[in-house]
Parts: sequence; C-alpha cells; structure tokens
Amino acid sequence: MKITIRIKLLGLITLASLSLMWLGFTMWGNMVQAKRMYEEQQMVQRALMLAERINYKRMEVRSIFISALSDQTNKLYGEDLPQNLRRKREAIDQMGRDVDDLLSNPYIRSNPKELSMAEHLRDHYLKWRREHEEVDKILWDLSQSGSRSSREKVYSGGMNKIKDLFELSNQFGEEADAFVNFMTSEASAKALESAERAKRSAVMSIIGLGIIITAIMSSGYLLAFRVSSVIRWASHAMEKIASRSIDLTVPQDFLRRSDEVGDIARSLEQLLTALREQISEMGTASKTLTDTSIKISSTVSQVAASTEENYSAITESSTSMEEIKATARSTAKRMEEATQLSRDGLDLVIRANEAVTGLLNSLKAIMERMDFISGTIVKLNDRSREIMEIADTVEDLADQSNLLAVNAAVEAARYSDGGKGFAVVAQEIKELAEQSKQSAKEVKHKLEEVLRATSSAVMATEQGMKAVAEAEKHTEPVKNSMDQMARQLGEIAQMAGQILKANQDLFIGVDQVNLALEQIRTASKENLDAMKALESSAIELKAQGQKLIQIVNEYKL
Repeated sequence: MKITIRIKLLGLITLASLSLMWLGFTMWGNMVQAKRMYEEQQMVQRALMLAERINYKRMEVRSIFISALSDQTNKLYGEDLPQNLRRKREAIDQMGRDVDDLLSNPYIRSNPKELSMAEHLRDHYLKWRREHEEVDKILWDLSQSGSRSSREKVYSGGMNKIKDLFELSNQFGEEADAFVNFMTSEASAKALESAERAKRSAVMSIIGLGIIITAIMSSGYLLAFRVSSVIRWASHAMEKIASRSIDLTVPQDFLRRSDEVGDIARSLEQLLTALREQISEMGTASKTLTDTSIKISSTVSQVAASTEENYSAITESSTSMEEIKATARSTAKRMEEATQLSRDGLDLVIRANEAVTGLLNSLKAIMERMDFISGTIVKLNDRSREIMEIADTVEDLADQSNLLAVNAAVEAARYSDGGKGFAVVAQEIKELAEQSKQSAKEVKHKLEEVLRATSSAVMATEQGMKAVAEAEKHTEPVKNSMDQMARQLGEIAQMAGQILKANQDLFIGVDQVNLALEQIRTASKENLDAMKALESSAIELKAQGQKLIQIVNEYKL
C-alpha cells in the first residue's frame, strides 16, 4: 500500500485526536471521581452534623430533665412541668428524626462499619427514650404529691430509675461522641484522599499533555522536514529552468520514496525529460516552420488573387438577381389582379346561383301550396254535393209535412170545434214545412253557385300548377349552368392563387439567393482581407520561426 503524505498527516491527526480523547476521558474520569468524592464528603459532613446535633439534643433533654426534677423536688416551679415535658418531647422527637436521617444517609448505608455504629446509636436512642418516658411518670407523680414526705417517698422510689437514666444517657453520649470522632476522622481522610487524587490527576494530565504535544511537534517537524527538502530542490530546479538550463538530475533518494514527495520528484524527472525532447523538437519544427511560412506566403498570394476574381463575379450575379426580382415583383402584381378578378366573378356567380336556388325553392313551395289548395277545393266540392243531397231530403220532408198538415186540417174540419186546436197546429206545421222547403231551395241555389265557383278555382289552380312546373323546368338548367360556372371560376381562382403563391415563392427564393450572394460576397471580401492578413502573418511567422531557432539554441541540454 502506498503511504502518502496525506495518510501520514491523517495518521498524525488521528494520533493527536486519540491522545486528546484519552486525555479528555482521563480528565473526565478524574472529574467524575472528584465529584463522587465531593458528594461523599458532603454526605459525611451531613452525618457528622446529625450526630453532633443528636448529642446536643441529648444534653438539652438532660438539662431540661434535671431542671424539672429539681423544681419538682423543691416544689418551686411545679406549675411549669407540662411546658418542660413538652419541650423535652419535642427535643426527643427531633433526635428521632435525626437518627432516621442518619440511617438513611447513602454513605452510611454503603459502609458496613458506619452503618453498624449508626444502628447501635439508634438502639441506644430507643432505649434512652423509653427510660425517659418512665421517668416522666415519676416527675408527674412528684408534681401531684401534696406533702414533702410524699414527694420524698416518690423521689426515693424512682431514684434507681433516675440513676439508670443518667448512666444510659452517659452511654448514649459516649456512643454519639465515638460516632462523631469516627466520622470526623473519616471526613479528614476523605478530604486528604480527594486532595491527593486531585493532585495526582493534575500531575498525570500535565505529563500526558506534555507527552502528546512533544510527540505531535516531533512528528510534524519530521514530516515538514521531509516535505520541505524536496520543495527546496524543486524551487532550485525551477530557477535553473527559468535561466534556460535544464541539465539537471533528480536525486535518487527522492525518486525512491513512495509518497507525494516521490511523485513530485518523478514528475520533475518526467518534466525535465519532456522539456529536453520538446526543445529538440521545437528546434526541428522551427526550421520546418520557416520553410513552410515561405511556401504559405506564395500560396496565399495566389489564393488572394482568385478570391478577388470571385468577389467581382459574385457582385455581377447579385445585379442579375436584382433584375429577376424586379420581374418577379411585376408578375406577382399582375397575378394578384387576375386572382382578385376571378374571386369577384366567383362571388357574382355564387350570388346568382343563390338567387336561382331561391327561385326554385319558391316555385316548389308554390306548387306544394297550389296542390294543397286544389285538394281543399275538391273536398269542398264533395261536401257541397253532400249538403245538396241533404237539402233535397229536407225538401222531400217538407212536402211530406205539408201533405200531413193538409190531412190534419181535413180531419180537424170533420171534428168542428173539437178539432180547432188541432187545425191550428196543422196550419203551423204547414207554414213551417213551406219555410223549410223554401230554405232548402235557397241552400241548393247557393251550393250550385259554390260548385260553379270551385270548378273554376280548380281549373285555375291546375293552369297555375302547369305554369309553375314549366317555370321550374326552364329554371333548373340555369341553376346547373350556374353551378358549373361557379366550379370553373373557383378552379380558376385556385389556379391563380397557386400561380401567385409560386410567384411569391420565386420572389422569396430570389431574396434568399440575393441574401446568399450577399453573404458569399461578404465572406469573399472577408476571405480577401483574411488572405491579405494571412500573407502578412506568413511573413511575420517566418520572422518568428527564425527567432524561435535563436531561442532554442540558447537552451543548455
């Protein structure tokens, strides 16, 4: 595997990072340890304070008890006994809470010896408290005794209890003092251990940091020295190359290295070799360039002459295309006029065709209407004949009614006065029959006039239908001719439009040809200018080639 400078730097940085991480973890561990020891010291101080307060409360209870006992014995302040007992109970209860707090202290619970001492202290406290409860009864009996003799009796009877209480209190106090002394020594030891550990941690951290800094600086110095050596040589080589001296040899120890320094050295070796080859080739190429520039100058002169001739010919072609463009524009104008005339004629034919079509539609409508009228007249004639038949029937009925009325009058005359009413009715019927007959005759007369009129109307309608059919017969060819004329004019207009479009395309093509000729003319002009410039450049190239030969000769290979 190739070990590059980047990998070395990465290794150095990784080593530094790991070292700093180790140092950080070490310091963090020391801080955690210091914090733990500080917490233990706080717990030890708390336990010490509780033990001292327990002992102080014991002494306070003892003082209260002795004061109350003295008062009750001498009967001086017997009225304050309940208050003294209450103060004593409060102090004893506070001692009980302090004992519980002492036993619940994490440091005490985690150390068997301290826990055993605290439990002994609790046992003494409980026993001491029970003794105080019994002695309180003695104090209460003393307060209830009326005479001195009775008080002495109670006092003498409880003296043993009181002595036992004092002895137990002294033992309790010794136990508390022993616990306080032990915890004091523990606190001092913890403080010394913490200070020693902190000092040792600080010394180790400083030593570790010094070792890490020394290792990093040494590694960095060695790496920088190895890199700077090749950079100094490369700078010297660049100065030699700048002074046109490339007779250099790269040291072999640089070439043998497998990192970037070796890559730079090998690249410099390749660069020097390539420079030598390129300068040799440049010498040969410069000579060839000089000879070629002479040939180019001659060729460019000939091409410039041909380009100038092409430029003149293109100018003449452009003039001819302008004339073609003018002719195409005149032709386009004439075709536009012809197209417009064709379109106008087509519009006239279309309007005439529409008029003829309207006329034919009107004739057909008239034919249909007259046919309907004829049919209606025929139906009217049939109804009139039916009515005449009905009128004949009415007239016959009137004659019969008249005959019946005469017979009725004859019969009425036979019955004299009895038939007068019947005679009157017969006379009325006769008159009605006469009126009906007369009305039927008038209806028949009117119907005969209607029949004559309808016959004339039917004849007139048939003549009109013949005339309309004749007109339709003569109009249909006109419409066909109009249709054919419209199609032909449409084709003519379409052909004229196509010719006009082709002429416009020709016009556009001429414009495009003119544009192309103009571009060619411009390009020819530019080519002509370029050829002249190229001719000057060829002369300059010849001079530059000679100068390049001179420069190549200055290099030391």
